[in-house]
This record gives sequence, C-alpha cells and structure tokens, in this order.
Amino acid sequence: MKFLRWEKGRQETGYDKMLIATAKWPRPFDMYLLRFFPGHEIPLHKDGVKEGEHHRVNFILKNSKEGGEFICEDSIY
Repeated sequence: MKFLRWEKGRQETGYDKMLIATAKWPRPFDMYLLRFFPGHEIPLHKDGVKEGEHHRVNFILKNSKEGGEFICEDSIY
C-alpha cells in the first residue's frame, strides 16, 4: 500500500514521494508530498498523460537555505 508511506520518486533522481490523497471519481486525481535531499533535483521534463488533461499544483512548504530553485515555463500564478 502506497498511502502515507515514503517511496522513491519515479524520476530516480533522489527525491521521495508520499501519496496523501487519490480518487477515481468524479475526476481522477492523485496528490503527493515530495521531499528533496541536499544535492538532488528533478531534471527538466514534461509529465505526459495517455488520455485527458494533466494539471499540477505545486506548493513549497519549506524554502531551502540555498539552491532549491523552482522553474516552470507555463505557470498560471
């Protein structure tokens, strides 16, 4: 069971993810908490989907003392 348990991120770049919410109805979604360790990053990428649309909301809960730059080309806010 993945719910509320840390596991390795799918990018295999050193971050961990924890599933904190998911549903298939009325619209499919999932919500993860990510944690990064010093020296790790997610390389530039696009999240693909097989059907429908993909929307992502990112919140930074704690700023890093250095580094930690978040870059997004099509940010709404």
